[in-house]
Amino acid sequence: MHLFKKISLIVLGLLTALTVLLAGVIFFKGDYIKAQLVSAINDQIDTEIYVKKGIHIEFWSHFPNITVSFNEIEIKEKAPLGDRNFLKAEKVEFVINIWDIFRTDYIVRRVILENGKFTFEQFSDGSLNYDILKKQETEQETAGDFNLDIRKIELNNIEIDYKDNINNFFISTAFEKSTVSARMDQKEFTAFIDAACLVNLFEIDEHSWITSENFSFKGEILINTELRKYLLNDINIQFAGIDFKTSGEISAPTDSWFFDMNISAEAEKLDDLQSYLPEYVRNNFDGINGHLSLESVIKGELSSDKIPEITADFRVKDAAFKSTLYRQNIEKITANGKFTSGTAIDCSSCELNVNDISFQWENQRLSGGVQVKNLKKPVIQANANGLLSLEVINHFADLPYQTKGNLTIRDFKITVHPEFLATNIDRAIPQLSGGLDFQNLTFQNGNEKLTAGTVQLALNNRQIEIKKMVLKDAYQDLEIKGNTNNLISYFAAFNPESKIAANPTFNLNISGKKLDIEKIADFFNASPGSQSENQDVVEFDLYDFLNFSGSITANLNQIKYGTINTSDFKGDLRMTSRQARLNNFSFNAARGRFTGNAVLNVRKNNNVDIEGSFQARNVNIQQLFNECYNFGQEFITGKHISGLLDTDVTIGNYWRNGEYDLDRLTVIADLNLKNGRLINFEPMEALSSYIHTEELKNIQFSNLSNHIEIGNSRVFIPGMNINTNAFKIHLEGIHTFENEIDYNVRVNLSHILANRYKSRRVSRDYWEDTSEGITLFLSMKGMADNPDISYNSRAAREKIAEDFRRQGGEVRNAFRGELEDYDRRRENRDWETEAEPEFIDWD
Repeated sequence: MHLFKKISLIVLGLLTALTVLLAGVIFFKGDYIKAQLVSAINDQIDTEIYVKKGIHIEFWSHFPNITVSFNEIEIKEKAPLGDRNFLKAEKVEFVINIWDIFRTDYIVRRVILENGKFTFEQFSDGSLNYDILKKQETEQETAGDFNLDIRKIELNNIEIDYKDNINNFFISTAFEKSTVSARMDQKEFTAFIDAACLVNLFEIDEHSWITSENFSFKGEILINTELRKYLLNDINIQFAGIDFKTSGEISAPTDSWFFDMNISAEAEKLDDLQSYLPEYVRNNFDGINGHLSLESVIKGELSSDKIPEITADFRVKDAAFKSTLYRQNIEKITANGKFTSGTAIDCSSCELNVNDISFQWENQRLSGGVQVKNLKKPVIQANANGLLSLEVINHFADLPYQTKGNLTIRDFKITVHPEFLATNIDRAIPQLSGGLDFQNLTFQNGNEKLTAGTVQLALNNRQIEIKKMVLKDAYQDLEIKGNTNNLISYFAAFNPESKIAANPTFNLNISGKKLDIEKIADFFNASPGSQSENQDVVEFDLYDFLNFSGSITANLNQIKYGTINTSDFKGDLRMTSRQARLNNFSFNAARGRFTGNAVLNVRKNNNVDIEGSFQARNVNIQQLFNECYNFGQEFITGKHISGLLDTDVTIGNYWRNGEYDLDRLTVIADLNLKNGRLINFEPMEALSSYIHTEELKNIQFSNLSNHIEIGNSRVFIPGMNINTNAFKIHLEGIHTFENEIDYNVRVNLSHILANRYKSRRVSRDYWEDTSEGITLFLSMKGMADNPDISYNSRAAREKIAEDFRRQGGEVRNAFRGELEDYDRRRENRDWETEAEPEFIDWD
């Protein structure tokens, strides 16, 4: 016990003496030490340094060593690049061995940086903001008695950012506690590194690859400062849950760096790898797992105009991933691949080859490969074989219907130049080959189902040959054959100029038994609520969209649209850029035959013209009106008219800015209606009430002919005659699209009155006049369902004058004949003039 106390007193005495000694050194030599250290730093650093809260000497923080602390230090980036801070730290400590003080040879053995940030940047001209060390032509000692023999560097809560403006590269890291230990005063020494950091952000070309991920680095590096050579010996790097082993050599004998390194890795789990993909790719994945093995070599020179070549062989097996784009996992993935960077600094020599890819998707197996060349202007080549369930389409898009069936992929190959899609569509056109066979293709929408059946496509560069397309279900029974060119490029183009350059063409032949256009259109229309109310409506100009050329030949037994039924349809559609011609179409409808031609022209700003002519023969006009929903009007409908129609029609329809221009509708029609009837037709009903006769409510006639013109929203009706066994009607005038009429009507009543008279007599005690008899001249104006009817006295006077002129001529001719024949006729004969027509004004 006595010995312990004695030893304790001795140790306490020594510590007290040492403390007093350190205090004395600080008191007597503190300013000298600080001055010498500042002088040594200034001999090495070629930029401005600011210490805002002074330089202090301490001996307790790293006892028994002396610590020179620079508080609130700022080191500016190299002038004249800017005035930003290259380093800003709360404290930088230089630790000096106390015994070196008595030798007047101060050696800084440790540097500690706390709570700060380094900012490294390479500018677009190649200059560096961190090139702050002075260039020494010959090796020389540092100023004074100080030697910066740094044995250990510690980083405590230090952030390091690096930005490369030449290669558009940025990384931001944070080191919580990391150390580098070495005899740095020697020309060759071994550095022991134990570092861990958080990678806050890693970007290339403004695409985020890594955010908030841990990175660790541990191992030995043999450093030769004279030769600027670094030999890595089994460095262990842990990143993305993968352990990398690195060995090799890095040297910089000149301004360039030279690499000769090997990197290998084995990963049994790939879950963490997802977070290191670019953000725009990472967001499409929901999970990745599997086994990865990697063997990589980095070899070559790194300079302002050169990069080392990187080659990496990798193998993936038993992998699976799930994408946010669809719900079904892609499983049992195996692949072998190789990446080669080449030596071009702009990534133009990079090449990725992934061979022997196979995977399982929707319980179907596919195989193939991918090759990507020139990452700056990529060329993508892919090939595939296998069977794919078409239900995967349901996972990619929120469609109002479900797709089912199988797709057999036969030796499919594609080459794409993505960069040209928006600039040079000719170079962007995918080069395709192989075959795609669809089996049992169906579309389900609720209880309704459309069946496409079998579709066989053969691909050859820009051409898609439709070898067979059979569409058969309750709504259609068709077979389509033909080919298309540049169709994929057209729909892939991003702008109107590229779509124009694509110049898609097609040649199709459609034949079959039936086609229900309305049912198919209704099926594919989105169900209510399937489209977001806030979703923008995509507007497009038909002028930019309809840039097709080609032909469609159709021969269909039946086409149906709503209540319209046609049969024996034949037609030939020819398209050139923004023009379509339907030549020599013909079909049966409403128990008659239609034939004709039509042309569609599309101009800018959705200005569309549809012009054509057609002929109809023996058409049941009542059925035609009923099937066509009375052509969208209620003035004259199928319940008002019947008969067999022959007509020749020329028609012009026009749209301006996407809106139908009714004022520009033009129609020229020659009509002939046989065995016709007008039943309860409103203008005739009004006329019937006016002249107090029921016969006009149900008019029957054997033949009605006229020439009608439509223009400026008006129907122009030239004079036409309706002849029946009861009366005669002559009608002419104008009928507007607002259902206003302006008719002049002449009704001959002689037979009507005679028939009424006959119906009241049993014996023939009446006399029939052979003249025109009683005639009414009427005017009908106003709305068609309730027009204003009045006696047209002007027309009556003109008729009277015309008849008197006609009859006067007849009397003169009669007298002349009588005088010439007077000598031959000796007997006196009485004669009577023909009764003058009687004109009745109906109030």
